[in-house]
Amino acid sequence: MIAKPNILAKVLETDDVPPLEPASVKGYKLGEIGSYKVLEEVEDGESEVAGWAFRVANEEDATKLAIYETGAYASVDVSIQLEDRDCVGRTFVKA
Repeated sequence: MIAKPNILAKVLETDDVPPLEPASVKGYKLGEIGSYKVLEEVEDGESEVAGWAFRVANEEDATKLAIYETGAYASVDVSIQLEDRDCVGRTFVKA
């Protein structure tokens, strides 16, 4: 989970940081892998984690993100709640 625009720009190899939107996902809690934050699925379905979302521009950027997140994380489909709408997207969770 990359929440810092400067790190996101470095991973995506761009000077133009994608706009981040406040967002949340339900059915997860925030855990840790070492000193890194990670989403962990919970069974109650009501737990919610707030954070940030952005639109991945293309498959190349999606691959860069997956490489950065390493095998400690898995990419999963999620329902994302934005301020003005809900959408389906992907996020990284504990593998």
